[in-house]
Amino acid sequence: MFRRLLKIAVLPAVLGICACSDDKTSGVSVEDNVITAGDVYSSSEMLSSSSIESSSHGVQSSSDREVVEVCKNDLWDGAAGITKVKTESEITGYWYTWGDDGGASRIVFPVEMGNSYSDDALDAVVEHCGGFCGTIKFDYSDSSPAVGIGFLVAEEGKSTDISSWGGICVTYSSDVSFWLGIASEYSDASNVFSMVGIRFPSVVSGDTSLCARWENFSRNSPAVAPEDRRGDVDAKKAKAILFRFLGDGSESRDFNIKAVGTYDGDMPQVSLRSEDVQNGENEANEDSATCVWKGSAHWEYESQNGAGTWFVYADDNASKLYFPIDNGVNYSFWKYDPTLDYCGGFCGTMVLDRQDGGESFVGIGLAIAGYNMTSDVCDSDVCFFDGIKTKDIEDWGGICITYQSQKDAYLKLGIGSADDDLESMDFPNLHLPKSTTIIEKCYKWDEFDKLTSDQLKSVSVIAFEARSQTPPENVEFGVYAVGKYSAQGACRLKPYN
Repeated sequence: MFRRLLKIAVLPAVLGICACSDDKTSGVSVEDNVITAGDVYSSSEMLSSSSIESSSHGVQSSSDREVVEVCKNDLWDGAAGITKVKTESEITGYWYTWGDDGGASRIVFPVEMGNSYSDDALDAVVEHCGGFCGTIKFDYSDSSPAVGIGFLVAEEGKSTDISSWGGICVTYSSDVSFWLGIASEYSDASNVFSMVGIRFPSVVSGDTSLCARWENFSRNSPAVAPEDRRGDVDAKKAKAILFRFLGDGSESRDFNIKAVGTYDGDMPQVSLRSEDVQNGENEANEDSATCVWKGSAHWEYESQNGAGTWFVYADDNASKLYFPIDNGVNYSFWKYDPTLDYCGGFCGTMVLDRQDGGESFVGIGLAIAGYNMTSDVCDSDVCFFDGIKTKDIEDWGGICITYQSQKDAYLKLGIGSADDDLESMDFPNLHLPKSTTIIEKCYKWDEFDKLTSDQLKSVSVIAFEARSQTPPENVEFGVYAVGKYSAQGACRLKPYN
């Protein structure tokens, strides 16, 4: 099995979406009310000038706005029926939609669009939803379907300084995460991967308000953006704010963005990711004795044999894993680096969908000792090897794992160097409880099922796996660190204060 793991198809897709939980949207479906889009931001994809004129009549001062609990909403409050985000110009700040280049993914609104000025006006949508809501229909003829919404902060061809906002707060409801980014003079208008942004998590039920500082926004892909790019740089030359909803294997998702405000340090903050942990070198120095792998620390790989890298495995059916970012096409040990950089760990959505009656499963495995290479180096992003190496980890005393998962999962140990089938539950394993927040759990070796002292002398893989006997199920997850057993915890993840 290990020989074929690096050759599985990459399924870059991703997360994204907010859910309209208001009763007033239930049962409403207006399939013809569809907006599709192309470029991330361009005048051709914005509301027409007539709709802008009509919408401006409904703009109220901040003192007239209805106050929504939790968020101060000083930029936009959907509950007040406002259709324009507060910006410096009267012709900016209006919501628009955009989509995957050449794809057919689209947004369906719950009510008829238009007013007496324009057929595209969104006044009725905002009034109906108490925000900007709709249903996203993903088209999987594109390998990475995506669709989004956004608003301009500067007129076409210009930029503006929004660094005084300090960051951004969003009140929303969501059943899957989304990416919020800044389009700026430093980024390509047609390529969201050149922009800086941050991932907002899904919300299981109800509404939530979360904030993120500009400096915690980071580049979406290291391949197209400089290493030192952060949101506080792009905020000084901003053109637009974008919400990117990404296909996660589902046909459709609902969203409702209810309010937008400037940064508030007293509000709940976006959870730990690589964007909001401190410098990885400092972290490594503090916990180097116990932390074996940490996604946020940008570790230097020990060698070219794949030690410390991840692979994906699944049942030989319809189950798969969708990533929050396109990893590109290559078959090297490092092919998932864009995901690791984006998430500060290995995150994504496991789609458990076995259809032959068997148990569905998807897992990720950490090769702790690397592979038996058949050549000295990887050639043209392809690595050739014959089997996986093993390592004696008995002296670890146990294991710590930092993770989050919408479903109970399993922590498993792969034993031996042959083509062993990691999919089998005969391997040593233990149960991991679900957690919607990032937590660290530590276990001693005697807490594993079916684990012997001899097996600990030849461990090849540490795996995180989700299973389902009642498919289909979608499971958002993330693994952020793995370490040796310590009652005080093995790996430190530090959010900015």
